[in-house]
Amino acid sequence: MADDADDILLPPAGDRAWLVATLGELVRVAGPGPLVVAPLLAADAQSFPDPWRGGAASLRRLLRRLARYAGIEGPAIEVELYDAQDERTRVGRPAGNLAGVSDLWLVQARTDRLRFAAESALLADSVAAAAAGARAIAHAWRALRGLTSADATDEQRRIDVTAVYLGFGRLTADSAHRYVTRGGRQTPTRLGLLSPRAVCYLLGVQLVARGVDRRGAKAIAGGLQSNQAAFLRRAIDHVREETPAIVDGLGLGPRDTWPPPPDLAALTGPLAEEEDEEGAAVDDAPPPDADRGIVGQNAGKPVFRVERRAGARFARVLVMGTMMLGGLATRPQMGEALTMGQVAIAAVVLGVLGFGLGSIVREARCSEPKCGASLRPTMTTCPRCGGVLKGTIHHPRERLAAEEALRAAEEREGEEPSAGRAAVKEADHA
Repeated sequence: MADDADDILLPPAGDRAWLVATLGELVRVAGPGPLVVAPLLAADAQSFPDPWRGGAASLRRLLRRLARYAGIEGPAIEVELYDAQDERTRVGRPAGNLAGVSDLWLVQARTDRLRFAAESALLADSVAAAAAGARAIAHAWRALRGLTSADATDEQRRIDVTAVYLGFGRLTADSAHRYVTRGGRQTPTRLGLLSPRAVCYLLGVQLVARGVDRRGAKAIAGGLQSNQAAFLRRAIDHVREETPAIVDGLGLGPRDTWPPPPDLAALTGPLAEEEDEEGAAVDDAPPPDADRGIVGQNAGKPVFRVERRAGARFARVLVMGTMMLGGLATRPQMGEALTMGQVAIAAVVLGVLGFGLGSIVREARCSEPKCGASLRPTMTTCPRCGGVLKGTIHHPRERLAAEEALRAAEEREGEEPSAGRAAVKEADHA
């Protein structure tokens, strides 16, 4: 199918071919099982029933749970934490242009032991930790099977593909690009080397290959951030249009030859106790120097959904990205293939296109100014600040008025039950 304007939501055609081919290689090496029957994990209590207290023991439990999902049962798991001042002493972290692929990384993979290291700041966000842990376990899965690529950049991309293959795609797609609040400011973060479009495309291929119906696919997309949800929906439509060419290319074989789904009760059952769990209460305390920022600060307090269309943000991202890349392309050492006038025209066109596409996408964020976490339709509390979602507003400046209206309504409700009880007593007395 020829590319059109709508395919801005898809990876380029060449990238799509590589993604499907790499997924097919994993199927040939390890079989179709993980891709077609493994649980599609979400960052919730159903997938992760273990307690999260924000310490090293919590992170180790998380990694052990993910290892069980990936079929890695033998090795002991060790985790070493680093703070922001340990830049020179961090062990095994990817360097250079790969330094920012994750705040949790594999240090060593042996049949008896898996060693990981992590930034202590990651412990402030259990959702981010789950996604980073999923990717780190995917790396370990590859290393234990001798699949590691000699090219470090290529290997990081293949780790992203492997995470989807193992059933971790919902976690990594949502965290491939997201905003977190650090020091009272929203900062963009990434996970892995593949773009959100690429990870969502892989997830779309997986859902179509499994035969997930439209209602099921809609439910999964509804649990993602707005951008990722749009990427996933478009990916699913594209793969369905091209089926069976894309799915057949994976080499899955007839459905009746697929292995049965794993026992979910066994996968989510209690983890075996470890010998090093003595003193776990101390080990599971958050690092004393960890900047928890807004995390949990609004627990039990009312907050609101700020629902807006994403057109302005889409346009801003496309215009700024085009101007930055265009500025590089106009430098003399780049051959001066473009002029700034051409770059400006391209930025305007893409900005208008982004505004139009974004206008059909609605996004919801927490109304707390220091939080601004992305909210899913099914959430009743903010996953970052812990605030209780009490309603919907359309602009952050409406927050104070909404809080005042909520207090007034609660005061009225507080008076009505008393009047009601008095009336009941009078009726009983009569």
